Amino acid sequence: KKLENKIAELKEKCKDKQKKKEERMDELEKVKHTISDFDGLADKLITWIENQVNGLKNQDPPATSIEDLKDQLKYHNDFTDKVQDDGADLFKDLMKPAQALKSDLLQNDKYVTDKIADLQKAYDNLQRATGERQEELEKAMLDAQNVKDTMDYILPWLVEAEEDLLKEEKPGAELETVLVQLEKQKADQQQLQSHANLIDSLRAQGDTLKDEADKEQLQEILARWDHCKELQDERKELLSTAHDRLQELEELAADLNSFITASEGRVRDSNAQPLVTVDAVEGELDKLKALRDEIEKKSSDLELLNNRGDDYKLLTDPVQAELIDAKLNDINARWNNLLEHLNSSEFWANDATDRLTDLDRQQKLRQAYIEAQNNCDTDSGNVRFLVKASL
Repeated sequence: KKLENKIAELKEKCKDKQKKKEERMDELEKVKHTISDFDGLADKLITWIENQVNGLKNQDPPATSIEDLKDQLKYHNDFTDKVQDDGADLFKDLMKPAQALKSDLLQNDKYVTDKIADLQKAYDNLQRATGERQEELEKAMLDAQNVKDTMDYILPWLVEAEEDLLKEEKPGAELETVLVQLEKQKADQQQLQSHANLIDSLRAQGDTLKDEADKEQLQEILARWDHCKELQDERKELLSTAHDRLQELEELAADLNSFITASEGRVRDSNAQPLVTVDAVEGELDKLKALRDEIEKKSSDLELLNNRGDDYKLLTDPVQAELIDAKLNDINARWNNLLEHLNSSEFWANDATDRLTDLDRQQKLRQAYIEAQNNCDTDSGNVRFLVKASL
C-alpha cells in the first residue's frame, strides 16, 4: 500500500511538472509572437520615417514668387499634419506589444526600451527637419517683404492650431495611450515653435503698419500665438502629470496582483497539507497568521491604489474613467477573494485543531483506562496467589 501511494505521488508530481512545462512553453511562444509583432511594427515605423525624410529632401527650394511660395507652404503644412497623424498612429500600434513585453513578458526590458528610444530619436529628427523646412519657407516669405501676405498665411494656421488644442482628448487610461499622446504633444509643440521666427519678425514690423485693419490683424495673430503657447504648456503639464500618475498606478497594480497571486498559492499549499496531528495544524495556523499579518500591511497599498485611481479619473473623461474602474474592481475582487479563502482555511484549521485535540483527549482516556484495567488484573492475580498460598 505504501508503495502504491508513493507511485501515485510520483505520478502526480510528474503531471504537475509536465503541466508547468507546457505552461512555460505557451508563455515562451507568446513572448516569441509578441517580440515578432513588436519587431515588425518597429521596422514598419523606421521605414516610414526614412520615406518621410526622403520626401522632405525631394521638396523644391523656396520659390521666388509669392503665390508659388504660398502653395509650397500649404503643401508643407499638409505634409507636416500627415507626418504627425501617421506617426502617432504608428507609435500607438507599436506601444501595444511594447507595453505587453515590458509589463508582463520580459524580465529585462532593455531590448524594448532601447529600440523605442532609437525610434523616438529618429522621429524627433524627422520633426526637426520638418520644422527647419517650415522655417526656410517662412523666411523666404519674410524676405519678400510682404507683411500682409505673411499675416494672411499665418493667421488661419494659428486659428486651426488653437481650435485643435482646445479639442484635444483628455489623457487615456492606458500607459501606452498616454505615451502616444505625449509624443503627439511634443510634435505639435515643435511645429508651433517652428513659426517663432516668423512671429518675432511680424512683432518687430508692427510699428511699420499704417492700416488699422492690418494692425488689428497683427494683434489677433500675437494674441492667438500667446494663447497657443499657453495651451501647449498646459497640455504638456497635464500629460506629464497623467503619465507619472498612471505609471505609479500600474506599478502599484502589478505589485498587488503579484502579491495576491503568491498569497493565493500559499493558501492553496496550506490547504493541501495533511492535518493529522495537532502540531501539524498549529504549524499551518502559524503560517496562515503570518500571511494575514502580511496582508494587513499590504492593505495600505490597496488603499493607496484606490485613492490614486480615483484621483486619476478626475484627469480623464468618463469613458476612460470606466476603464480605470474596471482595473480597480478586478484587483479589489481578487483581494476580497483572497481574504475569503484565508478565512475559510483558518476556520477549517481551527476546527481541525479542536477535533484533533478532542481525539487526543479521548485517546489518552482510553490509554489510561487500559492501563488501569491491566493494573486491576495484576492486582487481582496477586491476591488470588496469596490466598491460595495461605490455604
